[in-house]
Amino acid sequence: MDMIINKLPSPAWRWLKVNQSALTADISSESEIVFNRPEGVAYSEIKESELENIATGIGEEFGRLVNSSKLPVHRFSVSKDTEVAEILRLDFSFNKADCSAGIIELDIAEGASLKVIMDYSLKEEAAGGFGAVSTRVRLADRASLHIIQVQRMEGAFTFVNDLGSINSEESDFNITKLLLGGKNTYDGIMVDLKGHDSKFLTEVGYLVKGNDSLDINYVSRHHGVRTQSDIEVKGVLKDRAFKIFRGTIDIVQGAVNAGGRETEEVLLIDDDVINKSIPVILCGEEDVEGAHGATIGKLDEELLLYMKSRGIPEKEIYEIMAKARIEELCQRIDDKLTVERIHELTGGAADEDF
Repeated sequence: MDMIINKLPSPAWRWLKVNQSALTADISSESEIVFNRPEGVAYSEIKESELENIATGIGEEFGRLVNSSKLPVHRFSVSKDTEVAEILRLDFSFNKADCSAGIIELDIAEGASLKVIMDYSLKEEAAGGFGAVSTRVRLADRASLHIIQVQRMEGAFTFVNDLGSINSEESDFNITKLLLGGKNTYDGIMVDLKGHDSKFLTEVGYLVKGNDSLDINYVSRHHGVRTQSDIEVKGVLKDRAFKIFRGTIDIVQGAVNAGGRETEEVLLIDDDVINKSIPVILCGEEDVEGAHGATIGKLDEELLLYMKSRGIPEKEIYEIMAKARIEELCQRIDDKLTVERIHELTGGAADEDF
């Protein structure tokens, strides 16, 4: 199936060629999903979901492909005022020859809270294949959810990670992402801050190398008054890597006193990389605050000269700084197994005091 994905909500000039991407894919089977279910989390496998029409970052056409696949929906829910102490862990494994996907639904009731880790990996180094995970979220009033997603993939594999959420009053939604491999990766988030005083924070780190490509589309849409969103992205490009980041904060009319901020920092290690950054703020209301920007380039010359004076070769300096950006997010993941898995891929040293 041919699809248009990762569309900017408000198109830029056509000649820039950043408004959208194209993808050809089909889904023929379900990916392997292994999970634990901590006390306080209810689970059911359902055929149809009432959340299937929630808008997602990858877009409508991919959503139709997922919904038409007739795969089971894995629904996890937390009841009113329940604070789940343990982490809900979801491990997804993909085969190199498959065209598979997993569908997740997270429904967090009023006053409840949950932390989820979603880990994506290949069973073996892939010479092809396609995989996807579609996650839809509903947060009731005063609900809190923190999702940690780690993509650990090597080889010529195409992966789509799609998420959409509806956030009610005073809800708090955090997403932490580490995107660490895959020939072609498409990553999308759409968060709808419908409720007054709802908040959204996403912190993302990426490392793109070789001939790999990363295509990102994040949208935070503000409907409620005093809603807040913060999109923070830091990444490293090396070899002949390609990356495009589309980040949109959309403050619609009526979202009085809303605020949004988005930043991206990109470290370019080699001259042959290609980077495209499109931070956008759409504003339909006057009484709001918004800020956006991107910092792109190589290391500061003074820092580079200082580290060289300490006897460190320039290539090694860049590798150290690249690893430091990934490690910065690792320090915010309070789960030993997940951090160890990341270090296995990046060559980082495990923290003995973890």
